[in-house]
Amino acid sequence: MTNLSKEQIEKLTPEQQLALAESEMGRIKKREELIRIARGGRRHLFFGNLILIVPLFVLFTRSELKPDVRFMLFLPFLFIFVMVQVGVLTKRQDALFELLQMKKKDDD
Repeated sequence: MTNLSKEQIEKLTPEQQLALAESEMGRIKKREELIRIARGGRRHLFFGNLILIVPLFVLFTRSELKPDVRFMLFLPFLFIFVMVQVGVLTKRQDALFELLQMKKKDDD
């Protein structure tokens, strides 16, 4: 965020005002994108659960497989589910940290 007053901005040339406005617009758009990421979405939750539900349904409705074999076949899907959730949470956390840094920089 700029620390220029309205009078100082008015003294700038039109090209400088345009550059300042573009800079501020880019900062605002980046902030909005970070807020959207930090809020997260239901899409990841839906697909993450789908990764678990479909294999569970398929594996556990097949009676010819032993329970141990079913569980061993299910483990890779469980691993993928956990990795997807970790990835989503990490991305959200990174966005929150970046928003915090932007806020701290604006306050200084």
